[in-house]
Amino acid sequence: MNAPLARTLRSYQERAATFLYEHDAAILVAPLGAGKGAPALTAVAELIRDGHRRHALVIAPKLVAETVWPQEVAAWAHLRHLRVAVLNGGPESRRAVLRTAAERDVTVIGINLIPWLVNELASMADDDPLFDMLVIDETSRLKNPTGKWSRALLKVAGRFKTRWGLTGTPRPNYRRRRTNCYRLRHHRHDGRRRGHA
Repeated sequence: MNAPLARTLRSYQERAATFLYEHDAAILVAPLGAGKGAPALTAVAELIRDGHRRHALVIAPKLVAETVWPQEVAAWAHLRHLRVAVLNGGPESRRAVLRTAAERDVTVIGINLIPWLVNELASMADDDPLFDMLVIDETSRLKNPTGKWSRALLKVAGRFKTRWGLTGTPRPNYRRRRTNCYRLRHHRHDGRRRGHA
């Protein structure tokens, strides 16, 4: 039986990973299927390895959260060490995963569960070390600033030191919607490069 080929990041993915690593607030735009998850996870892994961050929360469309993100970690040799859990199921099951999240590097949640998660995080101090990175996969799902998911997420966006958005559809129809993606990224942090004043 042949051994599987080792996957390596393409040059544009390496540049994307470096860019994300160096910026606390960023949006990564790439076409559908271009592989935005691998560079984001690479940057997450390197930030954790270098002691800059502890834990990432990934918010993605429900099916993508439950299948694609865990598969991405398993598919790349340099990411297989990441400890990942998907926060899904009923409320008690989700609470159990949330209680043990600090034991892992990445927790993935479906976008449909943002209001539930925000209610759970409300009982924690803003400086609680549970999550210090936020990765939003497909930011176009949060483009409406009056939407329930966007409003809920803005309540806790300031607790994340690092906020990245990933999208294949970077141009929302209305200026107001573009502004909402900006607000989520820059809420209480200025997005300057790491190590720069």
